[in-house]
Amino acid sequence: MGATIHPHKGYLNTNFNVYVTGHEEEYSVYQKSVCDKCSIATGIVRPNEPHVLNIAQPGDYVISFNDSDEINIHIEDGYKFGGSTYKTSFIFDDCPWCFVVMHDRTYFYNRETKRSFVEPISPDKITEINEDFVIFENEGQKERTIFSLVEERPILCISDIVTFNKRVVVWEEYSDNKSELCIYVLGTEPNAIDKYVFDGYIIDNENDNIIFYDGNIIKKFSLSEYNGSTTYQITIRGTLVNVVAPNLAVSYRELYNRNELIIRNLDKDEETTITLDGNLAEINEKELIDVWQRQKQISEFNFSAVEVPELTLSALYNKVYIYPCGWDVFYSIETISLKRECGKSIKRTSTSKLYGVKSGVENSIQQAKGNFASYGNAFCFYNSVESYVRGEKYKGGGYNKGGLIYSCGNNIYMYNDSCLYKLSSNGYWDDKREINLDFSLFDEFGIVKDKENGICQTMSGINLGKWKCEINYNNRKYIKTSENYIFSGGRRIKTTDLEVPNSLSESLKLGLSVDSDEVCICNLKGVKYTSKCVMEDVYDSTEYHDVLLSEDGNCIMHKDGDKAITFDIGTGFSQTYDNLSYIKHINGIRPLFAIPTSLQPVLVNPVTKQRIEAKEMSNFQFVSPEGTLYADTRLREYIEHYEIETDTLISNEEFIELRAKYTYPWNEKRGSTAWEIITENRRQLILEHFEYLNEKYPELFKDDLTGNKWADSALDTKDSFGVEYFLGRLYGERGIAIIRKSDDDSEYSRIDLGSPLMYINYVSFSYDSKYVAIAGYRNSGGLFLVYDLEAKSTIVHEDTSRAVWNVAFSAINALASYTSNPKTLFATNKDEYINMCDRDRIIEGHNFLTFSPDGMYFALSQQGYISKYDINGNVRDNWGHQPSSLVDIRSILSQENTLTEFSDLGDSGISETSRRASVASVSFSNDNKRLMMVGNDGVVIIRNLHLENYASK
Repeated sequence: MGATIHPHKGYLNTNFNVYVTGHEEEYSVYQKSVCDKCSIATGIVRPNEPHVLNIAQPGDYVISFNDSDEINIHIEDGYKFGGSTYKTSFIFDDCPWCFVVMHDRTYFYNRETKRSFVEPISPDKITEINEDFVIFENEGQKERTIFSLVEERPILCISDIVTFNKRVVVWEEYSDNKSELCIYVLGTEPNAIDKYVFDGYIIDNENDNIIFYDGNIIKKFSLSEYNGSTTYQITIRGTLVNVVAPNLAVSYRELYNRNELIIRNLDKDEETTITLDGNLAEINEKELIDVWQRQKQISEFNFSAVEVPELTLSALYNKVYIYPCGWDVFYSIETISLKRECGKSIKRTSTSKLYGVKSGVENSIQQAKGNFASYGNAFCFYNSVESYVRGEKYKGGGYNKGGLIYSCGNNIYMYNDSCLYKLSSNGYWDDKREINLDFSLFDEFGIVKDKENGICQTMSGINLGKWKCEINYNNRKYIKTSENYIFSGGRRIKTTDLEVPNSLSESLKLGLSVDSDEVCICNLKGVKYTSKCVMEDVYDSTEYHDVLLSEDGNCIMHKDGDKAITFDIGTGFSQTYDNLSYIKHINGIRPLFAIPTSLQPVLVNPVTKQRIEAKEMSNFQFVSPEGTLYADTRLREYIEHYEIETDTLISNEEFIELRAKYTYPWNEKRGSTAWEIITENRRQLILEHFEYLNEKYPELFKDDLTGNKWADSALDTKDSFGVEYFLGRLYGERGIAIIRKSDDDSEYSRIDLGSPLMYINYVSFSYDSKYVAIAGYRNSGGLFLVYDLEAKSTIVHEDTSRAVWNVAFSAINALASYTSNPKTLFATNKDEYINMCDRDRIIEGHNFLTFSPDGMYFALSQQGYISKYDINGNVRDNWGHQPSSLVDIRSILSQENTLTEFSDLGDSGISETSRRASVASVSFSNDNKRLMMVGNDGVVIIRNLHLENYASK
């Protein structure tokens, strides 16, 4: 019998699917942590029939079957709703299982047995090993998980995979200062792993072997027939350095002032020796001597310490690169000479040559390091600046400077001076074609494009049609031409009209198409894909948007178009309402709603417990709790201009006239009469304010009333900086926020914001309406401001380096906001407002989400923004919005300590480490017993909090 249960982790409303094969099985459910095994549920599962198990209590459970099989499951203390959003999908030719990966789960489907299930994992990549095993991996994580599709569970979590085939997986481990190769035979017990200490290894993909060495002993294993025994074991003379090819080992012996390099053919038991003058520094990039460190030491040598002025320091080093082929061994040597005389700087010279052991090749080259390829009886060495070809029986093409070498299939091509050549088996460049080619598509798609006519073609010249576009959207990447659809690796379908599935198998014969409401398996019939819906029993495409929690935490409400839908999280009972007035926030937190006792639900301010009136929802974006005041945020209408010297306001009309009077005409030449009039106007303006300007900018005016000594930028007669720069010394502008009365729109307070904002991100009022807090963004950073509405004065005006986002007061006058670093600014009460931007009051690395209705608790996350460029002007790899699914609950009495935290939303990965998707909103129920978390992907989690358990914190 084989029993499986999916998912292995769920919530109070999760349906666990039990599946058995063979014969009918009885099962019992026990709580894992309880010593006394008292069954809490029992059932019977019939073979190959779906069976649903639901356990409405959180905890760890054991499901025991009557044949002694036991399976563990875990139930979180909460409820989960919604289907998340699509991330990627995978389908294979041989493996019957296909996978649809969402941002918080993965759907499994077997196209042969029609069986499907879901697990709460979200890998970024799935790789087929064979029909029964796959590898899950996530970007940014070293761990790889081997998943058994027979047992339907992960069996091994490993890192640093070296290779695998249908029979074994090989990876590296490092412990106790030694490296080990680990070999696991698929299908055996996960602890049956063979381990071998190694200094180095090489994979022979052609013959499915692995060759590794420890000290001077080389061993070879056949991976296709692995049974723990070696195919051969050889001891190498000299000091073994590297195995550079499946049949070539390189060792060396130190002689007087020179080294003897030994190249051993492991298959033929032949040795080739090469004598090198100087020191051996490197073999095939395995470093023996750090030449740059030696150069530094020679450069820093103190000649005066030995008092031998005629002393000269010199050293010779060799870097060797070996390039094997079937009929010869080619190698290149870069010889580096370091020389320094007393009183002089070090001199470094290097020369490179390419040699052939049997062919007697000795050819000077520009770079010793390169690549090689073989075709027929021809060998080709190449790098980015040159190439060299030699045939076994013929001299061959010899040396070529410039040009680029490309391997395609079994052929080798050279592109040089707009000519494409193909290497013949005897070593000569033949089939010359003069053509101007674009190779940007070659590495991924195996094709080139004619720059003159846009025709895409293979390297051999097969016409694939005229370029149309490259599609790279939603995990679909391919090229469309006038005749073909071309996929990675040169795979193509000859057609002009194709609906490409989200994912394709290697042969292109199978695909997966994933839409918002269905998953289809696609089969290629001729030049079209036919589709069939699958996973209908498990696939959940539900998304929840604009979600609100009920006051008691038992229901949620969400929008669907112009309708509002409520449902009970325990019973699932739902109701739909038309034309409901709806808002997403009120004074910095999410509204709650009252269970409808009339025709429609009622939105409620969680803090005041008062109904939110319809006019507050429709007329004002930011309104005070009692509804008497609102913030007028029309920024562009409230910019004041003023004279800096006297702080005198200037009307917008006056400032427009000033600009006109001092702006150089764009349609006039410099030196024209119109230009000179503006220059004189500027001169007179400076003289009118000379005393002030001369004191503030002495370097510009130098006590000179004539203007002869003024700096060029004083008048800016070349108009290099513009009129704003000229007027900016005398006139300033500032943004203004207006607080108005709701009943008549009259002005209640005018708040100076400093330099104008691009956006006011949020305005929040204290619940006694004595204070207002403003969060804003400007090009140079952000603004956090707290204003006393009674005293008509600013308490806090903090210009921040990053934008400031949400801001909210609690019921007991705590105040919180956050910047995009992220940093949360926090004050427990109004006496702390003035100091809340101090470093010791900031909660680093977290962004504020919300307060609880009673103000005793608050929630944080770790969302932020990383700028595109670092301090050196380099583009960061991970710049942009940094999402987070973390929700961190804290008490205002101890805001530095986490009471509890959740990561239910987003990309969990196979290791269930939340990484990506962000929390969209968070709400506490009125009694703080439940917390609702809504993800950007439309998933809703409702957690039972039990905050009374954390009273000691």
